[in-house]
Amino acid sequence: APYNYSPAHPCVFCIRLHGGGRKNKNKKKSTLLAVGFPFVSVIGYRESECVAGGRIVVGYIVWFFLNSAYLWRAMPETSKECIVSLLDDTTFTVPVKSTLLGSELLDMAASHCKVKEKEYFGLLTEGEGYKNWLELDKPVLDPSQDLPKSIGPVKIYFCFKFFPSNLHMILDFMTVDLLYLQCRQQIMKGEIVTDPDTLYELAACALQASHGEYKNESEALQHLQALP
Repeated sequence: APYNYSPAHPCVFCIRLHGGGRKNKNKKKSTLLAVGFPFVSVIGYRESECVAGGRIVVGYIVWFFLNSAYLWRAMPETSKECIVSLLDDTTFTVPVKSTLLGSELLDMAASHCKVKEKEYFGLLTEGEGYKNWLELDKPVLDPSQDLPKSIGPVKIYFCFKFFPSNLHMILDFMTVDLLYLQCRQQIMKGEIVTDPDTLYELAACALQASHGEYKNESEALQHLQALP
């Protein structure tokens, strides 16, 4: 067959081979080869075919670069810097590779907090108008995780995903401490709404947790005014 090419061939450049021998001195033939690893395709054997073949190769080159740019954008990221925010307002930065699972990142965060009861916790991301929990059995950078689209590091929050129905179910004191910190944050942000009487009672509990037993009114007022 005079033609043997495929649009899938990533042609990068072409080579024109001039033929003709003793038996065919007056009929010069040209062979235009479209070369692109790992394929070598014969575009044409005659001059007219070579001209048409050249146009085909130019089209291939344009197609190759456009397709490469599209694939480059569609490919999942191989590494991205993530900032993990903990409930005690501290953070740590970790370079997340494409193979790192959500469960492995959760283990890192739990290790920083010295938490043993990891089953209550999850990893939360926030975008414009939405919140999303990472799936722990998938890589962190998997496109289905729907991470916020940002140029800089992605911020991930280590926090309670499942709340115990009874405090007696919690075995570790550190888990209780982190539960208190998260509830206090959510009350301050207005995410947990309560009536004024309960709010004052919770403020008193927060003062007791931070500064110990009540001593006198003036000192209690100072601590109360220092609350955010």
